This record gives sequence, structure tokens and C-alpha cells, in this order.
Amino acid sequence: MKRVLIVLVVAFCLGAPAPLIDAQSLPDFRVIVNSRNSVDSLSKDEISQIFLKKIKQWSDGSTMQPVDLNPDSPLREAFCQDVHGRSVASIRSYWQRMIFSGREVPAPEKATETEVVQFVASNPGAIGYVRASSQIAGPVKVLKVTD
Repeated sequence: MKRVLIVLVVAFCLGAPAPLIDAQSLPDFRVIVNSRNSVDSLSKDEISQIFLKKIKQWSDGSTMQPVDLNPDSPLREAFCQDVHGRSVASIRSYWQRMIFSGREVPAPEKATETEVVQFVASNPGAIGYVRASSQIAGPVKVLKVTD
């Protein structure tokens, strides 16, 4: 009986879902694009598809260039939870499968929000995200994000 109990406890612990993250504690973010981009708003679903590279071209035919923050960034976790409805770990798992199958590679990762803004400012097809409280300088604009 003791052995069965131990097996059940171990199975439960290994199969237990990750703790839910309190959305109130996650930082707010803004989605940015190069100021030459004609798009003014996108839905969360469209943004998710862009960052998962399921949509690859803007309406004018130019190539989309998403840029991410490092995986350990709390802002990236907030973005993944809000836009993809999944954790950073889940998104990284998605990219491992895509890379292994030879279908696609993930967006480049930047260490800071300043680097994200610089990347977006330097690339007409770029799209990224920064904290809502960030001061944005350079040729970038904030998109309206719809549900």
C-alpha cells in the first residue's frame, strides 16, 4: 500500500500543471513597429501569428521581422501570456519543434527594450514590444492592440 501511495504522489508531482501566473503582477506592454509601417492596429491573434511566424508578410508585401526579449524577461512572460495565451516555456517548446522539423527559426532575441526599439527603428518590417511605461525614441510607433 505504501508503494502505491508513493507512486501516486510522484506521478501527481511530475504531472502537476505549472502554477498559474497572476495577470495583475505582469507588466503591461506596448507593441511597436517601424514608423514607415502603414499598420495602425492588430489583434492579439494576428500578433501571435506574426511572432510564431505563421504570417510572414505585411499587406504591402514586405517581410515581417518580429523581435523578442530574452526568455527570462518578465515582460516576455507577460507578452506570451497575454498574446499567445501560453508561457514562455511553452513557446520555446513550440520553437524547438519547428527548428527540429526544419520549418522555421524563432525571432531574434534582444537583451533590453532599448535593443528592441533600435531593431524596430532600423528594420522597416520589424515588430516588437516594450513596457507600457517605456520612453520610445526613434522612428517607431505604437500599435493599437485589439482583442
